[in-house]
Amino acid sequence: MMPMRIGVFFLLLALIVRFWWMVHSGDWVNPLQHWMMEEVAIAQHIAAGRGFLCPYVEYDANKPPVVSTFFAPAYPYMLAGLLRLFGNNSELSAYRVSMVINGLIGAGAIGLLAGLAFARFGLVAGFFTGLLGSVLPPLVYRSATLWDSPFVMICVAAVLFITGSSGIVQISLGKTVAWGAVLGLASLFNPVVLPLIFATAVIIGFKGTTRMMGVWRTAIFCLVCAIVLLPWTLRNYKLCGHIIPIRNAMGIQLMSGLQSYCDGTTDTSTFFNESSEGNRLLEELGEDVYFRQKKIEALHLIKRDFSGFLLKSLHRVSLFWIGNLDKNPFSVSKSKILAVIKAGTLAFLLMLTLIGIRSDPDKYMQWLALFSLFTLPLPYYITLVCPQYRIPVLLIEVYWGGAGLQFLVQAIKQRIEMKMIC
Repeated sequence: MMPMRIGVFFLLLALIVRFWWMVHSGDWVNPLQHWMMEEVAIAQHIAAGRGFLCPYVEYDANKPPVVSTFFAPAYPYMLAGLLRLFGNNSELSAYRVSMVINGLIGAGAIGLLAGLAFARFGLVAGFFTGLLGSVLPPLVYRSATLWDSPFVMICVAAVLFITGSSGIVQISLGKTVAWGAVLGLASLFNPVVLPLIFATAVIIGFKGTTRMMGVWRTAIFCLVCAIVLLPWTLRNYKLCGHIIPIRNAMGIQLMSGLQSYCDGTTDTSTFFNESSEGNRLLEELGEDVYFRQKKIEALHLIKRDFSGFLLKSLHRVSLFWIGNLDKNPFSVSKSKILAVIKAGTLAFLLMLTLIGIRSDPDKYMQWLALFSLFTLPLPYYITLVCPQYRIPVLLIEVYWGGAGLQFLVQAIKQRIEMKMIC
């Protein structure tokens, strides 16, 4: 009962913070003020009956539409449904409802993680996870705007709930099917969660009452996930002539990260040329052909200067884990001080996370945590880094960081008690 109370408390706290951010940032008045609004543009096309079109090409009724496979489908279709529901004269209401849904889902993920941390590790862990999850900026502003990040957050929370539950050993066939469907659907919001879904399938198998039962559960879970992904995969195959399970993004993002002017972050990159040439080629060739060309160009660049690519990738590893400290290294500006504080905070959180993983009594959960920390950032090491891309890893750190703090607090208490006895 207490874990549920902790979860509800932090759900409400996280929700208040997110609604405050919606108003404070101006998003409630103008939800379309941000530069990354591609999913909204696709939703507008869908709502207008044009289909899932490329958001980077201006629509012209007199030209063939440029159909897209660049983005995952679930969030644009959800937002398009709201736009159709509210009609052309109430777009603002549709966007606001979507923001409220995002806020509720993002806050729900934090509440669930706080309750889980309390149940598995203790009071300190529950409060650490809940407080940090409620106020960390990337977790707040990406779940208080028009984007798919809250669905990534709830997927991470659901994976930790499923795999960390003591009842997973006796999980029924119906629940196995349900979880496969839910997590398969979550991957249609953003495929970044696929490593977590794979890890869930493995743990469901190993935690079965018998090895054969575990194999059957894993097979059913994977089959249900595949069935959920099949319609969109077939749609992409029909359009492009080759298999694209969810989205076709790696080639263009890889090329973007290799540009000479790019420092490894999305702040200094453009997916397409700043001139009109990139968009012209995209319109003439079609998205799939253009993206494949960019992938080939990127691979040629890597082959020609592999050492340079390796150095850039190592730099992105540093950017991902501690942030950007390279700008004006000898300056003592306010931004530099904030960057150092951010790097120190992230390093401390990672240290707590590793301590928490080490202290976790469940070896399968230890493997899940390490597997997630290793696999989730891999695409960004070779493409681009952005604070919002850290969200799945940040949730892993917030959860096991609470476990690490709980372990340290208990160790200090035990040492104090031993000294008092002596």
